[in-house]
Amino acid sequence: MASSLEKLSDDARRLRVVLRILLVTGGLLSVVWMAFQIWLTNIAQTDSELINDAGRLRAQTQNIGLVFLSSKYLNATGTEFHLNPEIDSFDRVRVISAGLLGSVQDGKTPELLDDPIKDRLREWLKRVQWLESMRPRLQSLSTEEMAALTLEVNSVTRAMDLVVQSASVFAQSRVQTLLLINIFRALTAVIWGLATMFIAGKLWIATETLVLLTAQHGSLLKSSYDAVIQVSAKSPFEVLQASAQLDHMIGQSMAGQSVLKYVPDAGEKAKLEDFLGSAMPLKPPDYSRRFTEVCTSCWKVASLAKGTFQPSAARVLHTVWQCTFPDGSQRAFEMELSLASFLDPGGHHLLAVRQVGGDPGGEPGTDVLDPASMLFAQFTEDISPDGSASQTSPQVTVLDTSSPDRPGDARLRTNSPVSSLCGTGALSGNFLERSNAAGLIRPAAAITSLAATSIACVAGPLVLPEGPVFNTSSPHRHGDASLRTTTMASPDASEYEITHSL
Repeated sequence: MASSLEKLSDDARRLRVVLRILLVTGGLLSVVWMAFQIWLTNIAQTDSELINDAGRLRAQTQNIGLVFLSSKYLNATGTEFHLNPEIDSFDRVRVISAGLLGSVQDGKTPELLDDPIKDRLREWLKRVQWLESMRPRLQSLSTEEMAALTLEVNSVTRAMDLVVQSASVFAQSRVQTLLLINIFRALTAVIWGLATMFIAGKLWIATETLVLLTAQHGSLLKSSYDAVIQVSAKSPFEVLQASAQLDHMIGQSMAGQSVLKYVPDAGEKAKLEDFLGSAMPLKPPDYSRRFTEVCTSCWKVASLAKGTFQPSAARVLHTVWQCTFPDGSQRAFEMELSLASFLDPGGHHLLAVRQVGGDPGGEPGTDVLDPASMLFAQFTEDISPDGSASQTSPQVTVLDTSSPDRPGDARLRTNSPVSSLCGTGALSGNFLERSNAAGLIRPAAAITSLAATSIACVAGPLVLPEGPVFNTSSPHRHGDASLRTTTMASPDASEYEITHSL
């Protein structure tokens, strides 16, 4: 488990480095490309305005030809044939050209971005100035000269059209660059998404591994303890997930109950509360703090104490629980508790419970048996009219260690023709030889059982029920035999000789 956790910690360090690289690289690329895209978008907007202004120059050039013809043949002296009657076409061409060339910053006409376009515009503007110089001589020009002048106007218009086309080509190249940047951004987003999926997959695997380790931890606890329950990390330490084994042990359901309820003694309760409360300092559910920790976790270098992943002994507490059973009886149990804590939004403890001492029926800690306890309730007494009685003792276990080999077992039944039984005595006896071919006991072996009785001077046979006899003198373990024995009592009714027969 420690090696698995250490491997997860190493993976977390590597993922933190990868995440830093992704965040720094992706953040810088995002800022640079976003700024570049904004700049190119503004450039594209400027290109559209420049193309529109170049188109206006082309329209004004066409209108110059109309102005020449109207002045020559219609005797027009005003601006009624201009595109804008309020503004002369030549004045409009000069204003727009000055703005495109950047000689005048009026804020309405943007400057051309490409020098080749500016050079073409300057050449075009010289031809417009020659047309304007012909304006005072219109009335003296012949028809052939007017036709040549009109053709020149058309040529200047076509030249302006070439300027517009050249500006469109440069603008289109910038649009293509903008599209390429968007494609690169999309590819980067895909790579970033794949890297995020990789990190998320690693986190998912780490989470599953932690869940598996937690389950294995619970399984190990269950194998060593009677029950494992979940309790809240805050007082009064309520049971979040109970255990059927523990409920059966204490005679009631613990779900939703406080663990402190079963410890009436003030000192024991204080020890238990300190044991449960000091396992882990629980942080309040401050969402802003948790958000800050999430945002800064990848930049912090986790400092782990030396030997963090080395297994160490868990904290153990011995305490006494007082349990009330459905029949109203109360019993004290000496319990051993072990604790493990987990971080989640609510916080909970994994509490392992094991009974190390049952209810003796007497005063706790005195080792004095109470004749009215459950231990003595296992004995039954049948009194006959003539004063005889049959006393049944609990099952006893007889261990035969006369051989280094340990297989084989047999069942033992004992009968005692005791005429009177009074007080408390020790039952002892010797086994006689049996057939070694059957894998039975050959040497003598002593047995001792707590045949303590609380019956005062009752005459009658003492009957011991069947008890397991572990025979280690035979290499065969699984041969069972039914052994019947007869117990002969000594005069003081304290020792018995046990004979047996198959």
